[in-house]
Parts: sequence; structure tokens; C-alpha cells
Amino acid sequence: MVGDVYGAGQEERKKMEQNRITIETRKEGRPIGDLFGIFFEDLNHAADGGLYAEMVQNRSFEFGEIDNPSYHPLTAWEKVERDGKAEAAVWEGDAVSARNPHYLHMDIQKPGADVGIRNLGFGKGMCFRLGKKYLFSCYARSVGGAESSIRVTLRDGEDVCLAEGKWTAKGQWEKYTAVLEIVDRGGASGAGEMGSALTWRRLWQS
Repeated sequence: MVGDVYGAGQEERKKMEQNRITIETRKEGRPIGDLFGIFFEDLNHAADGGLYAEMVQNRSFEFGEIDNPSYHPLTAWEKVERDGKAEAAVWEGDAVSARNPHYLHMDIQKPGADVGIRNLGFGKGMCFRLGKKYLFSCYARSVGGAESSIRVTLRDGEDVCLAEGKWTAKGQWEKYTAVLEIVDRGGASGAGEMGSALTWRRLWQS
């Protein structure tokens, strides 16, 4: 998590708390020419997957070769077909927003124990903490006239479900949200479309 990767230890925090910076706004200093503002460059996921609380990589299916030759709209996403079969593709047009024209279209052709798509997160994956809460949100709709069930799960490295949320999607784009709390825990069919996001609620109170 962001707090773990970039947070300081207890001894470091004590030292930081003892430091003070005094800014004298009425005292003029030496001119600094055209140097102003701050500089921050998003290298190696220092922002996305780092300072930013978003945990889903490529949440709007907008990745492309212009950013990285290896990128494509389904970068960081992969199908899950446990005892079933599904087709997934990124479509364009009739989206929620013209600013994010791409979205995932998924057709579950054969229901199974777990059939859908999962996000790999940034780096080595997503870090979930016992007792912590995570805010999930997505826009989704069902196509073909029938309603479709949506189930989102947070899973550990051994594919054990740690938290889940469920909804029923209808024919129009709607926003679905859930606060997923990590607890200790030892088939849907239809076609639908979605775009998603997952943030650490402790950092972002949305």
C-alpha cells in the first residue's frame, strides 16, 4: 500500500516531528530567475500505483502504444475462465463519457464457478490489509435485453476471496459502488459492459 511503501518508520517520524520550517513572508531573498513551482515525474509508477490511491491499472481501458509499445487496451487485465468460457474485448462508442470512450464488453458464453476478468494491479499486484476498507466503483450495463449479475471480489495470492460485492446491471449505464472490507476467510451468465476503479478508503474518503 501507499502508506507502507512510502511511509516513514516510527523513529523517522519522531525525527521529522522535531523539525520545523519557518517561512518569513515579509523578508525578501535573492532572486531565483525563472525557477518556480515544483517538479514531479511519474517514473516506475511513482504516481499511478504509488502516491495515487488508485489500485486498478488501466481502469478505463485507455492504454495504447502511444504510451508504451507493449501497451494495449487490455493491459493489466486477463480473463478468468474457471469451469466456463467468456469473450472479452474493448469497445468504443456509446460510452459513459466522451472523454473515456473505451469500455470492456464481456460475453459469458458458458457460466462456471468463476468466469469474468481480473486486474493485476501495479508492480507485484495489489496489497490488501486485514480489517482495512477499499472503495470499488464502476459503471456497468447489461446488453441484449436481459439483466446481468455483477460480482466483484478481492482475492489473495492463493485465490481466496477476502471481500466481495454484488449488483444486478440493467440496460442503461449506472454507477455501482461498494466498500469492501478485508476479513479472514479460509456463476453468473449474460453479457455486459463496464469500466472500474478501486481505491484505498483510508487514503481517499470518497
